[in-house]
Parts: sequence; structure tokens; C-alpha cells
Amino acid sequence: MQADRKYKIYVILFISLFMTSKSGFSQIIATINVEAGKHNRLNTPVSLNISSISNLPDSLFLLEEIKGNQRTQVAYQMEDGRERTIWWILAGESKAGSVRKYQLVKGQSSKRTILKTGNYSAC
Repeated sequence: MQADRKYKIYVILFISLFMTSKSGFSQIIATINVEAGKHNRLNTPVSLNISSISNLPDSLFLLEEIKGNQRTQVAYQMEDGRERTIWWILAGESKAGSVRKYQLVKGQSSKRTILKTGNYSAC
């Protein structure tokens, strides 16, 4: 796949905000459903502008994939610029027509590593 098409993968992001909801001990910032669309996807990068969702520091975010009752932390990269954007990889295969569910929650990540380069920080 060409680099310029990598980000035009026809993945649709739906956000449901739950600013006061609780999940365990973590406050849910957003629930994100990612639709694979008409094609199978493999290790697909996705991004979401979170400028209007939260202004919490990167160190207070967790990104978790939800599969049934199981929650798995997902590594992400936060881009601070004109718009605040979170980037992550849909790890593995996403079958055509499938939907993967993520939650952006307030909490401390056990997988956090900070790499600063310009306006980017990898988590």
C-alpha cells in the first residue's frame, strides 16, 4: 500500500463521549468504534483528533481495546500541534465489516515510554 493511501483507509471513527462515566477506577474520556469497512485490514494505523475531547496531559491517558469483558492496553503516540491527535495501530487483522472498540480513559499506563522528537511524543 502506498504511504499516501495508508492514512486513507476508509476507517470510520465514531466517538461517544462519557465525561463522567466510570470504568473500574478509570474515568472514560471517549469510546471509539473503528469500522474496518469493505476490506480486510492488517496492522492499520489510525488517528483521531482529540482537541475537543480532552486537554489532559499525555501521561494521564490510557488507550484500551475492549473485547467482551477483556481490556488490553494499546500503545499510542500523541501529536501535539495545531490539533491534538492520538495515533495507534489496529494490531493484527481486522476483517472486512468488523468493528473494533477502544476506550480512551484517564489513568496511568503501565506501557508508557516517552520519546520526544519535535512536537511528537510516543507512549
